[in-house]
Amino acid sequence: MAFAVKYRTEFTDILGLNWKVEIEEDSYAGAVTDMQCSGNPLTIDFLAASDDLYDNSIKGSKADLTIESTNFQWIDLYSTEDLRLRMSIYYNSTLYWRGYVITNNYSEAYNTPKFSVTISASDGLGYLKNYLYKYKTVTEDDTYYQDRILESQIVLDILGKLGITSFTEFVNIYEESMVSTTADSPMDQIRIDVDVFRDMYCYEVLDEILKKYNAVIRIIAGQPTIYRPVELAGATVYGRIFTAAATKTSTTLTPSQYISRKGTLTDLRDTNGGTLMIQAPAKKVTIYQDYGYKESWIDNWELRGNTLDEVTYKFKDWTYTGGGIMPVIQQLKGESDGVVFPSGTSGPGANPIMYQSFGNYAVSTSDVFIIEFEYFFASLIDAQDVGFNIRIKSDNSSHYLYDYDDYEAKWNGSADYIDYTEAVGAAEVTEWRTFKRTITGVPTSGSYTIGLYSGTTSVSNALWGIKNIRFYCTSDKLSIKRTPKPSWFEYFWFGKLNAEARERSKHPREIDYKDVQEIVIKEHVVTNAINGLEIGYNCKLGDVTDANVDNVIEQLAGSLMTNVRTLLQVVHTVTLSADSPDGTIDITCDGLTKTATYISDLPTTALVFAAANNTAWALQGIGVTSSGNDIIFTGTAGQELDGDTEVTNLTGGLNGSVGLTQPNSYSDVIAYSTDWNTRGGSESKELLSIICDELTNQFSRPKHFLSLPIMENNRFSKTPHVDILGNFQDSLNQIGGNNRKFVFNKGTANIRDREWNIDLIEII
Repeated sequence: MAFAVKYRTEFTDILGLNWKVEIEEDSYAGAVTDMQCSGNPLTIDFLAASDDLYDNSIKGSKADLTIESTNFQWIDLYSTEDLRLRMSIYYNSTLYWRGYVITNNYSEAYNTPKFSVTISASDGLGYLKNYLYKYKTVTEDDTYYQDRILESQIVLDILGKLGITSFTEFVNIYEESMVSTTADSPMDQIRIDVDVFRDMYCYEVLDEILKKYNAVIRIIAGQPTIYRPVELAGATVYGRIFTAAATKTSTTLTPSQYISRKGTLTDLRDTNGGTLMIQAPAKKVTIYQDYGYKESWIDNWELRGNTLDEVTYKFKDWTYTGGGIMPVIQQLKGESDGVVFPSGTSGPGANPIMYQSFGNYAVSTSDVFIIEFEYFFASLIDAQDVGFNIRIKSDNSSHYLYDYDDYEAKWNGSADYIDYTEAVGAAEVTEWRTFKRTITGVPTSGSYTIGLYSGTTSVSNALWGIKNIRFYCTSDKLSIKRTPKPSWFEYFWFGKLNAEARERSKHPREIDYKDVQEIVIKEHVVTNAINGLEIGYNCKLGDVTDANVDNVIEQLAGSLMTNVRTLLQVVHTVTLSADSPDGTIDITCDGLTKTATYISDLPTTALVFAAANNTAWALQGIGVTSSGNDIIFTGTAGQELDGDTEVTNLTGGLNGSVGLTQPNSYSDVIAYSTDWNTRGGSESKELLSIICDELTNQFSRPKHFLSLPIMENNRFSKTPHVDILGNFQDSLNQIGGNNRKFVFNKGTANIRDREWNIDLIEII
């Protein structure tokens, strides 16, 4: 978006501070028109859905600008689409508030001018309710996001719907495998399976991301700001400003601000008319965590008719390599889901006509898996055997799934298929039937590919259809009753093959299940030893530590994924060489230089140098050893060496070359998150357990709720003083000898009169 100023008005408040309001239009290139303020020109409402600070994570705001008007003078402000007109409010030249003109909220008097009209604008967060969590490829918001995406990227994608390209966060809670300095954020170290957000709106997605942290978002001075209210009780809060998913700069917040009292003079003065109320405590807080159990690892596994691409008429999330495929809706009356393949055009060994990769984060395991789908066959003229071929293969090794028997599918080390055939009558179309096989484990980590082929090549005028393709792991335990071996007498009398066939007919192979209940919802419950309310919150995101499966990341979309970072020791190696058996060299490593002298042979030279200088480099955290012709410098885990390691010839034939045996300071391994800590804390618990503890603590006693009128003075400064991103303290309102601390929930600012009406909630 390229906004330019179209309308402007200015006024001075009662403290002598200059304010300017500009209305900008996307791609506008004309002159600026002045507006004339009227009455009480500007109010800003900072909104909240309820008096429960944690009930809704998204806290919007709205500005009302009152100006003079003649008939229809400003009607063009309401003759355009949302997000095309932007209102920016400045004091002096500093941006104070920014939002978008609400185009469906205009009225004016239908009489003789002049009269006043109100131009309203929203900070835009509410517009996120109108955007599905999708992105544009051909038409607006037509494609689902896929895979596990960095949390910071998800937030940027959502805010991008509003034309916003950055955000600030103050979230200081970290999984134990994360890097957690004050410059580090959890939001670019966590990945989320966006399947958990399928068919949700951006507003809902943002809310789910924030509430697992007990965080809220407000747009402050045009910048979306995410913070945890509980952290505002501290003296300093550390934050990061994101301009890209992995690009950020550090910032800090000093939250404390004080109502002016004797001995604590400030520019915030309360006036008569305030109200103190009591918020009731809670005896129990429960967080209900939905694990996001996936019915299938395969995207668009149902092959729903409403997922057909409007242009190509192909199913989304699938790749096509051939023709002849038709959606079921074109073949079966009354059916909308599924795809149909012709027979007799290709088969095993050819490229699949339709395929997709799945299970990018699969791990090798012996857990039980299920492959299951619905299918039908059709023979259009003659009675014949009709079949299908489906290939599921590991992308990282030679492992192919094949149909072992009526119960099981197994992995083969060479190309193989799920190959199934049925006898179909003349002009017969079968009903939808279910194909289901169990699989003992997956053989490799990483992705797999499913390919769907045309039907049996030996038939003609036949079709097969498929839908609801489920591939998933289960907690069920599998036991197989094998057919007993024939006796030696049967081998002797009937022969090996006939004996085994007779035994199978007498003792058919069976499969038994031990049904282990999949854990798909978890309750985090904490109680206070008091009488009070019972409060519940629902979350879609969190840690999963009790699912009874190894493939938590793939099977449970609500699980969080993090990088397990292992610090490595940097290793630099100097390999000695010699043109003649003499000489000296200087070796520099980590800024320290020592001399090596040739002694009898190169291994001895290296050994003597390491023994003589190990103590000196040990003072810098570096070990020096030798191996053959090599002198090896090993640094401290996670720390780079200072400068390059270099060899300089001084005299004679001795020389050397430098190699970086291990130049990296860390390695990352993907894993699901388990244990977290707040900054400076040592909770070592699941994230939602910490959050539940925090909420329970916040409701552990009756708390003060204040509704206060606040006047801003100019004793120290004319600039605005109410910081909604801070805590409020009043030396007259204490508990246990300390000031109670309050955080901003909602309020209204009368900009010209510098008056506020504020709702404040005590924070423990």
